[in-house]
Amino acid sequence: MKWADVLAKYGTSPAIWKDGKARTYAELGKEILSKKGLLTQSGVRSSEVVFLYADFDFDSIATFFALLELKCIVVPYVPTSIQRDASLQRLSCSSYTVRHDRGELIAEKIDGGTHQLIEDLKRNGNPGLILFSSGSGGVEKAVLHDFTRLSTRFAHLPERQGGRTSDRTVAFLIFDHIGGQNTMLATLASGGCLIALSDRSVGTTSATILNSRATILPCSPTFLRLLLATSTKLEGLRLITYGTEVMPPSILSELHRRYPEIVFKQTYGLSETGILPTRSPESRSTFFQAGDAKNQIRIVNGKLEIFSTSLMLGYLNAESPFTADGWFMTGDLVETKDDTIRVRGRESGSINVGGLKVNPSEIEDVLSQIEAFVDEKEAHPLLGEVAVAHVNLRNPISNLEAVKIMQNFCKGRLEPFKVPQKVVIHTDELYTGRFKRKRFFQS
Repeated sequence: MKWADVLAKYGTSPAIWKDGKARTYAELGKEILSKKGLLTQSGVRSSEVVFLYADFDFDSIATFFALLELKCIVVPYVPTSIQRDASLQRLSCSSYTVRHDRGELIAEKIDGGTHQLIEDLKRNGNPGLILFSSGSGGVEKAVLHDFTRLSTRFAHLPERQGGRTSDRTVAFLIFDHIGGQNTMLATLASGGCLIALSDRSVGTTSATILNSRATILPCSPTFLRLLLATSTKLEGLRLITYGTEVMPPSILSELHRRYPEIVFKQTYGLSETGILPTRSPESRSTFFQAGDAKNQIRIVNGKLEIFSTSLMLGYLNAESPFTADGWFMTGDLVETKDDTIRVRGRESGSINVGGLKVNPSEIEDVLSQIEAFVDEKEAHPLLGEVAVAHVNLRNPISNLEAVKIMQNFCKGRLEPFKVPQKVVIHTDELYTGRFKRKRFFQS
């Protein structure tokens, strides 16, 4: 799949919208050629591993595709801290950093070493993509993809027909996240318009949806929970897709009540697998169908495994997670109903209370009603492990009072052994800048 040819098909149609300004596919194609020339002049050659400081803006997207045209291995990265930058550059074996400063492209040579998987990909001559995936213990893993394989599924997406206006999709999920990459590639491959945000607050997102005439919003359950705490309207949206975390059924039910005109669709994917095709026979249910002929799933001992054309080549800093016959072991616990599945959470997150297995998602569906959540577990001298609840309170109360309120609320809603035995009170937000819940537990 040659992306330059794909993008060229849509000419003067809007490709990227940000802060009220739309840039066309023709402009994007021209800018990709310009960035490709600048990168070459800066010494960037085919097969270089390039650490790209980027976000959903015109320059970053053009540079991303220019690097793919050069058959480089791209490491997209939304900046956070200098210390983390240097660590991830070494982890990804980057040979260049590329950034934009006031419209100027700056490329700098660095020495990031190498890895056998990278050398194998270079010999194949295909462009690559490196993403970072955090495990249950918070240790980041460098995920290497053959970009040609990963992007195969976008080659046959429906294109605009008969002058029909294509979907306008909000780029809510982050540029260096598999969900953000999927949003960008799927939107541009089908001739849609990618709507970039100046920030991802509920207020800015809702205003941007209205001003840009957005029709699709991919986001996280955490963001949707925050949305429900406001009186925000979402005029014009026809579809909300959600993933990255387990969706509490109570939250999904309330979303349907609040926004009956919007279809809600569950997605599933990992940095290691790409985003799988999913179907929701009933949009009010958290059960869904996943996979197709090229993306197969199976359940082994209650855990999900995937075999797909878009599987990663491997980790650069961790052991292989593949079975002997080539299936990726996700570590996600699932339950089945007819031909559908529901993700219950990570295997490593199960809580063993006095010999009884508890999945955090069972508790969180109840706690989500009082804006609290379970952060897996904590060791207990008598019971082995107990559930720990985290709650945000603007007017803190004592821990003893919090435990009493929590236990009274859970009474009749949860079996006694599932009720959190400890409550941690926070005065700051319990979600990250990526609108996923913060994690305090380390496995």
